[in-house]
Amino acid sequence: MSSREKTPPISKGIVLFPNVTQLDFTGPYEVFSKLPNTSLYLLVETL
Repeated sequence: MSSREKTPPISKGIVLFPNVTQLDFTGPYEVFSKLPNTSLYLLVETL
């Protein structure tokens, strides 16, 4: 694939669990949020 072709969209999810601290997901969230054409989701079982 050349640099001129559009890259396919990417979806990433970060799973949040009980007693998670912000430091557990902030680093990966910041890195993945900088990627072009990427959707990032925080995943939880309940509100």
